[in-house]
Amino acid sequence: MQTVKASILMLTIDRYELTKKVFEKNLERAKSAGVEIEVMVADNGSQDRRIVEYFATRTAYHRVNSKNEGINKAFNQLFLRSTGDVICILGNDIEMPENWLKEALWYLDRVQQPGICGFDWGHGQIPPVSSVGGVSAGFLTPVLNRVFGSWILHRSLIDLLGLFHEGYGPYGIEDSDFNERVNRAGYKSFYHPKLKSQHLGWDVGDKSAYRAMKDESLQANANMFGHRLRHFDQGPEYLVEKLPPLREPL
Repeated sequence: MQTVKASILMLTIDRYELTKKVFEKNLERAKSAGVEIEVMVADNGSQDRRIVEYFATRTAYHRVNSKNEGINKAFNQLFLRSTGDVICILGNDIEMPENWLKEALWYLDRVQQPGICGFDWGHGQIPPVSSVGGVSAGFLTPVLNRVFGSWILHRSLIDLLGLFHEGYGPYGIEDSDFNERVNRAGYKSFYHPKLKSQHLGWDVGDKSAYRAMKDESLQANANMFGHRLRHFDQGPEYLVEKLPPLREPL
């Protein structure tokens, strides 16, 4: 396997015990890849200071925001400061399978023009396993055309297309937007054919203020995404999302 460096990007907001458990397992299960790993974390306004203190000494870059910067903006800022050849965008409540990074690197090295590599996390929208260029995986289809959950992808793909559109509100749809641009640019995104991750922080149906914010943001962002799709229809040059400048934490 070629020598690579992997950047793990993750956001935090409270949920100290869950996030700590997930992070430690995911990091330990990444070590079998035998590559250099850097950890980049952005906190989006946690009230529980334990989580801020925990990551203060465990990261190459720790972005501590006083309020919610939004998924899109926070991940963009982490990416701008990362140095890895491979970018791992992980959920703080998604437990990755054993050897997840080693497996992802294997597939990214063999799939022709690879897009996003993901792992089924139980949401029921996984395409069937198919073969492309002699490699079998859950390649996206015209209907099941999104990789959701945690992502592993080449840095070069983000360098080409940019990462997340910053016009969206703080939560949701930015992942569908990126998926759409990757698909339209001709890259092959896929799910690992066998390994599964586990989503431990499911909060749909919650009555919390945080969940209410998510639902409101999702609806507004969905409307914007419709306009964005028409924008993409104008030509391949419209698939590129210019990366923002470096910004200080909020």
